[in-house]
Amino acid sequence: MSVSHRGTKSPMSYLEPALLQIVIQRGKMNQPLTVTEGLQLANSMIKVGSVTEKSIISYLKARNQYSTDGYATKIPGNLLGIGYWKGFRRRYAHELVSKKGVQFGHNRSEWCKHSNFERMYNIVYEAMHMAGVVEQLNEPEWQNAAGEKVSCEGESTGEKIQYKIIHPDYILHVDEVGNNTCQRDDGHKGGQRYLVQRGSQPRTACSTSEAHWTTLGFTSASGKPVLCAIIFAAETLSVEDRLGIDIFAEGTGEMFSKQNYGKGKYFPGGPKCNFRGAEIPCYITCSPKGSITSEILADMLKWIDSFGVFPRVPGGPTPFLLLDGHGSRLSVPFLKYINDPTHKWVVCIGVPNGTSIWQVGDSNEQNGCYKMYCSEYKKCSQVKDLKWVHSS
Repeated sequence: MSVSHRGTKSPMSYLEPALLQIVIQRGKMNQPLTVTEGLQLANSMIKVGSVTEKSIISYLKARNQYSTDGYATKIPGNLLGIGYWKGFRRRYAHELVSKKGVQFGHNRSEWCKHSNFERMYNIVYEAMHMAGVVEQLNEPEWQNAAGEKVSCEGESTGEKIQYKIIHPDYILHVDEVGNNTCQRDDGHKGGQRYLVQRGSQPRTACSTSEAHWTTLGFTSASGKPVLCAIIFAAETLSVEDRLGIDIFAEGTGEMFSKQNYGKGKYFPGGPKCNFRGAEIPCYITCSPKGSITSEILADMLKWIDSFGVFPRVPGGPTPFLLLDGHGSRLSVPFLKYINDPTHKWVVCIGVPNGTSIWQVGDSNEQNGCYKMYCSEYKKCSQVKDLKWVHSS
């Protein structure tokens, strides 16, 4: 009548400690997972053809929960469903709890510290070295603003350089900026002044319609543009929406005439970038609020890879991307794409709330030496002695 155990052991039991640590760490990073994301993460840990997959299929077949035309897990295409997640939650109820989200204000001063930036740069250097886009110098050396080696700190600009960039075209940076066609609050117009009668206001006509969009510019460490991406706030986009219409250009608007397409034509299209011998057209898509998602970010990298500008060869460099800490960078679709061996990317995320500080401000294309002056540090009492946040 005695019971030796509480039930059948889950086929995922040996993977669950790692899953638990990822879930906990995401919470500490202020990027907590939802139930759907947690299930996606658990399913992504199951390698196709592995012993774990075979054990789970056998487990489901024994309970009539597996079929060849679909899984009985409420989530098509996934081995693990809601039932597994509930069991996982029960097994680790002493460490995990489900709560409603609480909004909090980002405190810039808590992140913009010398120690955080130093830690970030050290990790970025290691990732660049792993990607094969930089090489480590035999000894750190002082360099001036032109990237030339000097003998002492007094002649140098910034701190000692430990790495040298050897593939600047394989290092990409990107950040997004939101915009709106409504110009109601843009009366200042860069400080432009107008002459009017005293006591009156200089009023100029403007658009008041609301149309939001987000623009992203991918640039390489050599200073060359790689891709322009635009995300419109919409549910769907027509062909005209994607191509744009120049109302001042000559043309009839005939869709099937090649003479109406291109710069200065009726359908001008988005900006094109010439990079590493390929012409990369503008990537245009939409989302309900015009904001970026993990799926869209993954599609942008897929769009770049489709033009063959970053060939993956054994022993060769791997493209490196530096991003801010937006939630789309930490979701499954993007992580799944960059970790695929057929088109692998090495990606690093910068210090939160400090993007304007750690973004590269000056570069030397000849030796790939990067230095960035942080004027905001003059106002920061916690890092009074820091003049430069350096990168190699």
